[in-house]
Amino acid sequence: MRYLFAFLLWSFVYVVIAQVDCPNTFDNNDDGAVTINDLLDLLVVFGDSDSDLDGIWDSVDACVNLSACNYSANPTETCVFIDALGTCGGDCLGDADGDGLCDDIDDCVGEVDECGVCNGPGATEVVIDSITLLYDSVYLPQLAAWYVYEYDADTAFTYVCPNLFQSCGDLITHEGYDYSTVLIGGQCWFSENCRYLPEVSPSSEGSQVEPFYYIYGYEGSDVDVAKSSPNFETYGVLYNWPAVMTEDICPVGWHIPSDIEWQIMEVSLGMTESEAAQSNSWRGSPVGNDLKSNTGWSENTGSNSSGFNGFPGSNRHWGGFASSFGSSGFWWSASQSDALSWSRLLSSFSGAVYRESTSRDAGFSARCIIDYVDDCGVLNGGNASCADCCGVPNGDGSLCNGACGPCNDDTSCLDACGVPNGDNSSCADCCGVPNGDGSTCNGACGSCNDDTSCLDACGVPNGDGASCAFICGQQIEHEGYNYSTIQIGDDCWFSENCRYLPSVSPPAPGSESTPFYYVYGYDGTSVAEAKATSNYVLFGALYNWPAAMGGACPSGWHIPTDSDWTHVTNLFGGEMVAGDAMKSNNYWNDGGSNGGNGSNLSGFNGRPGGSRNFNNDVPGSQGFFPLSGLSGYYGDFWSSTPTEMTGYFEGTVWGRVLNFDNPEVMRNVPRKHLGYSARCVLD
Repeated sequence: MRYLFAFLLWSFVYVVIAQVDCPNTFDNNDDGAVTINDLLDLLVVFGDSDSDLDGIWDSVDACVNLSACNYSANPTETCVFIDALGTCGGDCLGDADGDGLCDDIDDCVGEVDECGVCNGPGATEVVIDSITLLYDSVYLPQLAAWYVYEYDADTAFTYVCPNLFQSCGDLITHEGYDYSTVLIGGQCWFSENCRYLPEVSPSSEGSQVEPFYYIYGYEGSDVDVAKSSPNFETYGVLYNWPAVMTEDICPVGWHIPSDIEWQIMEVSLGMTESEAAQSNSWRGSPVGNDLKSNTGWSENTGSNSSGFNGFPGSNRHWGGFASSFGSSGFWWSASQSDALSWSRLLSSFSGAVYRESTSRDAGFSARCIIDYVDDCGVLNGGNASCADCCGVPNGDGSLCNGACGPCNDDTSCLDACGVPNGDNSSCADCCGVPNGDGSTCNGACGSCNDDTSCLDACGVPNGDGASCAFICGQQIEHEGYNYSTIQIGDDCWFSENCRYLPSVSPPAPGSESTPFYYVYGYDGTSVAEAKATSNYVLFGALYNWPAAMGGACPSGWHIPTDSDWTHVTNLFGGEMVAGDAMKSNNYWNDGGSNGGNGSNLSGFNGRPGGSRNFNNDVPGSQGFFPLSGLSGYYGDFWSSTPTEMTGYFEGTVWGRVLNFDNPEVMRNVPRKHLGYSARCVLD
């Protein structure tokens, strides 16, 4: 049938062409001839076409896409296209490096460097082993002699290649140095401090926004000299936070760990998740010992069971290097905490790890951790972007059923008393009404025939408590003395030292368990004489810890906890700088540009009351510190919180010290027999 149609078509064209002198209504394109295209145009009227102009009617053409490489071929074949290698109908989706190999089977999409590494950095050095000169000769008849000449040279050389990092535990080369690595939990960490040092500055210079680099103990600006110091070799570089966030500090594929990544590592070593989340506190002993190196510490060397190998490289803070070299090591995280940044501290005084939000001009060490893709597909993510209600990445919430159902649902089945599937009986009032106010069975004063429940705190029926309420800022009387008070954040504090003095002793007697009371510089036992001294008037009394805990504060007040102290120092910039806001603006000795009197912006009004500084184990060491007549140097204060330290520091408590020569609030661990000042905080 197809051949019959072609024959009729040819005959028709032949006849029409033979009559060229006559107009032909079938010559649709006016080319003087009726061809296959004219007939196809005519057939469009009947609902068909040839969109790719290959002479095949679309209704029987399997490929009409002009971009296909076979659109004009066999009409029974579906469309196929040229692949990435130029093959019609091929299946290669990409050849990014143009080497004629499809990317999905290409061992290296890119270039293999001289060291055999795909897209590698190349050799760090090319060493010429030998040069062999090649000679030849030719006979010159005119001279009747042979002429010898050099025509080539053969050079043998060796490529010096960087270490090829293949798995955690291998060395990783960066900026010409080979860093050791260690696997901790599921994370790959540097097991030594970063050494990236594009420039170096003396410790007196610094910034919270511009990068600064330091080598502990070096006060110059010559990078080569700094790198030749033994501290650079052992402890690496100290960075302020802007410097630690520069791109070149870690190799490609590595990064400064986030605060969450620090917590993941700490939890993998045995710290609980709740401990890891605690801020501005020591957490998770003995994880600190697991992280500390087993050499280099002044005391309490670590086990380094983790392989982290944390050395005591100290730090740079408020205009100089700290004096804690050999007893503490500090490391940055990449995470911010408002205007501060999170960091970690290891100390010879503790087996725990301190997590702190720190001013960004501090100079701390740094480590790198290898990049990874979390379970949510996010680079260096923490699985939070796809966690279900239970915190399980890509989970369905079934792992944390609550009392009422999945996703910790503890509320949808609560009765009026908040009891799951309860009967309301646990919160019924005296009238039997859940959460009722007793008004359905009122007595003379209100509910339940009660004549006392409507009394306010001052004993006034239906009063508002105003007749006897204490408002912070007012004075509070205790043992015959009216103390001034100050609101600091959410807490109400004494703004002067405690004066409670039921007895007084010279500095020699002391005890860890029996209360003892002292007045700085007084060496007698008369309470009246002690109270008449100028030191008592200005600085109050000194207490051993049992005395401070046994009556120094009025009812409804307490000796501040370690957390109470931390809350105050955080309000004024953290322990490194809060001393200026907490020191009084008088009575302090001149401490230079960073010391002396404070601004007292907090209203705390901390004065240099000294201490009874006495070693029970050393006969003749009793006395006041500083020596009598040298007041104005230190203010020492108790907290009510014992430490959990063992060994030499077992039985100590947390304290705070203000210094004449710096703006720091030092968190120390005094023994209970020492004599410190005391403050009170409203319950």
